[in-house]
Amino acid sequence: MDDDKLKLEITLAPPLPQRKFLLVCAQKTVKDLKNEIRRRLVTLIQEPITLISDGFELMDDDLVVDLLSNRDSLVVVLHQHLQSYYAQETPSQPADTTDT
Repeated sequence: MDDDKLKLEITLAPPLPQRKFLLVCAQKTVKDLKNEIRRRLVTLIQEPITLISDGFELMDDDLVVDLLSNRDSLVVVLHQHLQSYYAQETPSQPADTTDT
């Protein structure tokens, strides 16, 4: 595989269908990668998306090769559903049961 290409694992987050894909990424920026994902999945995604890696949102102007390595996992979240995605990914805090 070329040095400038990465194989990425792509997972769609709800409310998108439960699907996983492998994608060979030759895009330079995160914005280009997002556009490529939307182009390939045009029947599933018509809205703006956010890419998340290890719990962090990827910024559009960053270079893909600076942020990701081969076989990294990305989650595709519809931008309008970011808050609900984070709410479901963040474990709830246990109630404090200590007596004072």
